[in-house]
Amino acid sequence: MTDHLDTLADPEATGRPVAATRRSVITAAGVVGAAVAVPVGLRFGPELFQGAAAAAPVLDRASFTPHLGRRFTARLGDTTAGLELVEVLDLNGAPAGDTDSFVLRFTPDRDLPQDSYEISRTGLDAGPVFLVPEGPEPGDALVAVFNRTVDRRGVAR
Repeated sequence: MTDHLDTLADPEATGRPVAATRRSVITAAGVVGAAVAVPVGLRFGPELFQGAAAAAPVLDRASFTPHLGRRFTARLGDTTAGLELVEVLDLNGAPAGDTDSFVLRFTPDRDLPQDSYEISRTGLDAGPVFLVPEGPEPGDALVAVFNRTVDRRGVAR
């Protein structure tokens, strides 16, 4: 099979008309894409990731236990609802009292569908937390599962 990538790169070098096959076009597009992406990623990637990591709050069990029985606000777009944190539970399979693997149980003041909500209260801005109804009935509790299998240093546990 003839590779026409050299012809696409410099048609005058061979004296033949440009012959583009599907494979040569896909290959050329991949090479150009990689050539553009690598310098852009090297230039902007580390700064972007460091900034995001620095801005994200570290949420562990100790972030929530002082707020047991307290009211939180859940926001999603224009929707706002009140939540009461009623339990901080051990996650099945995690060591008892594990700092990074636990379950939060909230009682909502209205029905909320499963989604990621911005959760906050005075003294704690938890940011986006994925809440799931505990059951099918209206008014069922909402749960959020935190399960970090990698510690803060990036080492698998």
